[in-house]
Amino acid sequence: MVQTCAFTLTGQMNHTKERYNEAPPAFVHTILQSKAGSVWLGGWESGLFSYDYSDFKGYNEINESRKQIHTLFEDKTGKIWMGTWQNGVFVYDGKKFENFTQKDGLNDAYVHSIFQDKEGNIWIGTAAGICKYDGEKFINISEKEKITRNSIYKIVADHTGKIWFGGDDGIFYYDGQGFHSFTKADGTNYHTVRGIAVDKKGNVWFGSHEGLFSYDGKEVHHLSQKEKQLQQAVWTVFEDSKGNIWFALYDYQGFGGGLCRYDGKTCTFFTEKEGFLSDRVFCITEDDKGTIWIGTVNGVCTYNEKGLTFIERIFDPNEGC
Repeated sequence: MVQTCAFTLTGQMNHTKERYNEAPPAFVHTILQSKAGSVWLGGWESGLFSYDYSDFKGYNEINESRKQIHTLFEDKTGKIWMGTWQNGVFVYDGKKFENFTQKDGLNDAYVHSIFQDKEGNIWIGTAAGICKYDGEKFINISEKEKITRNSIYKIVADHTGKIWFGGDDGIFYYDGQGFHSFTKADGTNYHTVRGIAVDKKGNVWFGSHEGLFSYDGKEVHHLSQKEKQLQQAVWTVFEDSKGNIWFALYDYQGFGGGLCRYDGKTCTFFTEKEGFLSDRVFCITEDDKGTIWIGTVNGVCTYNEKGLTFIERIFDPNEGC
């Protein structure tokens, strides 16, 4: 059951609060729009939830054991993959959860990112580098190819089929023949690349400790040099259906710098100073209704043409929040 109350902050944007019995309370680290239409949310303190546009549903098998969800991904068959903090990978087929750990061949228990290529292989970014699941077994790619064994935070494919990997050692890409260090090839020193997105034009966007970059296939452009407020590290990057680039800012000590939306010319900032939910933003995605979902350290909110909606969990004095 949802409770709604509207109010306006700073006179610039309408804000709404919605309250649910089962909404994730805090630390929403990853959000996924599934092919079936539900929105899935996972986090460190919030656990695993899905939303069917009427109410939220929690998953006791994950939440009661306090599994920390770090990333969500849906494969071609509709299974939901969950990368966790310390507990490997969980796969949900709509009925049951299956857990893969180092005992099954996964190269590390800390999982940051998951991606499926056009052949159906599942690529997994962990705290020990890159792992691949071919449907039968896990392959330690970092060990086999003698490449980075540090954290891989994001995996995406571009329009040419290259698979890009961002992590503590910068950027790598796989072109079907082998792995290449884009960091060394480009000559730009990217440190700790946490966000990668490919826009509709085929440009690859990188969020790193040095700020936000874009690569058009020929040269790299450093967007963060254009405006002082952007000269921070970038946590995550996302392009919406209108072509806007959204990214989350933070400083080198890990404190949030808020959220930014870039329309190709100007930037719009969302921060606590203007009444935003939190300056520490972990994830951004868009559902099939055109609503932007934003996961923060203080829970989740949505954004559309009507403004922002802050989603809150109803406090239960018997269970806590």
